[in-house]
Amino acid sequence: MVDVPMRDSNDLKADASPWSAQINRETWLELTALCERVVDTLGLVGPVLELAQDKSEAEQLRHLRAIKKLSQQGHQALKLFAFHWAALHEQIQKERLKDNQEVFDDITLAAQKMSEHEPLPSLNSEKRGSVATHED
Repeated sequence: MVDVPMRDSNDLKADASPWSAQINRETWLELTALCERVVDTLGLVGPVLELAQDKSEAEQLRHLRAIKKLSQQGHQALKLFAFHWAALHEQIQKERLKDNQEVFDDITLAAQKMSEHEPLPSLNSEKRGSVATHED
């Protein structure tokens, strides 16, 4: 089993607004190579099993060792693919959040400047004459 968590994996599905992502050539080639390795290794497990059916016991054991090796290689490639995919997903999410935040930066800055000139309300101004008690 591939144990690489996909944080907020439903966020991209839930957000119906249009978005796009760009990945560099190196990342694209790495993901493509890993995907091909997964297909090339795990895709041979079934055919190797079929080949082993009419073989001697010694040959069947040899085929099983080949399946084990293919499965291990495919599993490792799948784990690496999932790791890179999760990192790419996280980067896309951060960029989308950053894009959304940038839209409000000018508003937030203006509000901060405005609040610097206004006096802070007193905590006791609303409750004058009342005594605060604390019971355990």
